[in-house]
Amino acid sequence: MVDLTKGRGGQLNIEANPEESAAALRPVHYLGNKSRFLTRIETAVADVSTPDSLALDLFSGSGVVARKLAESRPVIAADVQCYSSILVSALTAPNPPANLDPILSSVERRFDSLPSSVLDLMFFEETALRNQDAGTLANIVECGSIAAGIQPSAKAFSELKERARLDLFGHGELTLFRHYGGVYFSYRQALELDAIATAINSLPEVERNTALAALLGTASDAVSTVGSHFAQPLRPKDSKGQLKISFVRTLTKARQLSAQDLFSGWVNKYGLLKPSPYPCSAVMDDFRNVLSAVGESAGVIYADPPYTRDHYSRFYHVLETIALGDEPGVSITKVGSESVASRGLYRVARHQSPFSIRSQVVDAFSLLFAHCGEFGTPLVLSYSPSTLGTIARPQTRMMTVSQLLDLAKHYFRNVSILSTDHLAHSKFNRQELNAGVDYDAEILILGTH
Repeated sequence: MVDLTKGRGGQLNIEANPEESAAALRPVHYLGNKSRFLTRIETAVADVSTPDSLALDLFSGSGVVARKLAESRPVIAADVQCYSSILVSALTAPNPPANLDPILSSVERRFDSLPSSVLDLMFFEETALRNQDAGTLANIVECGSIAAGIQPSAKAFSELKERARLDLFGHGELTLFRHYGGVYFSYRQALELDAIATAINSLPEVERNTALAALLGTASDAVSTVGSHFAQPLRPKDSKGQLKISFVRTLTKARQLSAQDLFSGWVNKYGLLKPSPYPCSAVMDDFRNVLSAVGESAGVIYADPPYTRDHYSRFYHVLETIALGDEPGVSITKVGSESVASRGLYRVARHQSPFSIRSQVVDAFSLLFAHCGEFGTPLVLSYSPSTLGTIARPQTRMMTVSQLLDLAKHYFRNVSILSTDHLAHSKFNRQELNAGVDYDAEILILGTH
C-alpha cells in the first residue's frame, strides 16, 4: 500500500497499486473533467467498434480518456493545444526524472543569482501575506504583472515593480515571473516555476516530457484562483470597490504552497504509473487536419469538443505557455475607447475553437459527422445538455441536444443517447454560467452505420 502525497484539490485519492492509479490521476484541474465517466466511455467505445481497433480521441484535453482507452486498444490522442500532448504522453508512457536533486538544487542556485530588485519584490509580497495586508495584496493581484504594464496605485509597490522590470529587460528565462507573478502565482512560486522549467530543459529528452507534465500539475495546484483555472485572476473587490472578506484567506492558502514541493509530489505520482498496455500517439494539431490525416484508419472516434462560447484556451493559457516555453505576450482588449492588457493576461496567439463560435459550430459538427459518414466510422460524442428556463445566458450551449441529434441523423444510420447515471461534471464558477444543471449533465451520443 502506498500513501501518495496529494496535491491541492484531491488530485490523487488512492492507496492502491500502480495499475489502478492511472484512472484516479487527474493531471490538472480541468473543466468538464471526464474522470468519473471513464468506464462508461470505454464501454460505449467498445460497444460500437471492433476489439483492438484504433481509437481516435479527437479533443484529448487532460488525456484521461486517452489513457483509459489505451488500456484496451491503440489510440491516437489529438488536441490543438500543446499542454494536452504533454499530458497524454506522460499518462500513457511515463518516464519521470530518476533523480530530482539536480533540479531542486538548481532552483536554489537560481535564487542566489537573481537581481536584488526581483528578491525585493518577492519579499514585499511575502510581508503583505504575513501581515494579512488586504489593500497591498489586492494591488498585487490587480497590478502585479510586470509584462502587462499596469501601474499600481501604491508608490512603494510601483517603484519596486519598475526596478524589477528594468533589471529583467530582455531576460528570457523568467517568463512566468514577468507575466503571471503576483497575479496567478505568488512571486516566489512564479520564480520557482521558472527555475524548474529551465532545469527541465537540461534533462535528457526521454525524461523531459513527464517532467513538464509534473510542472503543469504543479502550476494547476498552485494557482490563486477559484476553481484552479486561468480564465481570470481573483477579484479582490466587489462591484462597489470594497475588499472582499474572503479574499485574503483564499490568497494566503494558495500562496503558502511551495512549487518545489508540489513538483516533487507530481514526479512521484508519475513514477508510480505504468505505461498503458497499448500504444498511444499524441498529436498536436487542429481537428480538421487530424481527421484528414487519419482518414479511414480509425476504428472509432471519441470526441469531446467544447460545448460553450467560453473558449477552453482561456482556462489553460498559462499551462500552454509552460508547455511551449515561449514568450506569450499579453493580448489587448478594449475597455470603452481605451486599449488595455486583458485582465486574464491571455496569450497574444490564443486558439479560438469553431465549436465555441455560434456562426461556425454547425459547420464544425457537420465536418466531423461527414468524416464518420464517409468512412463508416462509429462516433462516441460527449456532450453536456443545458436546461431551459434558468438564469443561464442563452449562449451557454452552442447547440441543443435536439439540434445535434437532428444534424447527426443526416450522417449516421443509427443515433442513440447514453446517460452517465446522473453525475454532474465541473461547473463554471459564476452561477449564471451553471445553466441549471439537471444532474444528467453529461451524455454520450452514439452514431453508427
